[in-house]
Amino acid sequence: MTIHSDFSEFLGLVLIVAWALGIVSLWIWTETLWASRSEVILRKWASSNGLELITFEPCGFKLEWLFKVSRQQELYSVTVRDCENREHSGVVLCGSWLGGVLFSDKAVVTWNE
Repeated sequence: MTIHSDFSEFLGLVLIVAWALGIVSLWIWTETLWASRSEVILRKWASSNGLELITFEPCGFKLEWLFKVSRQQELYSVTVRDCENREHSGVVLCGSWLGGVLFSDKAVVTWNE
């Protein structure tokens, strides 16, 4: 083996590691952006409807939402308080079917009551 061959192998390894780190960093950045946009949409929805957001958490898989939610949307289980100090709970779907949460501020609520 020559020095040139060893250096080429080393450089190839460095490029592969750099590419993998770039992909992982992009994925982490996208997930963080996605979560923060979902929360912004949720808080904006509550505020515009005169509601105080008490609790919210991402919903897991729900069969009744199977064909209503795209992978670009987020589904939250929420508890809110209205101006008359009454609490309500339900599910809020953030984002649009095609635009998801990154390109839409849409929020649709389904109340449990």
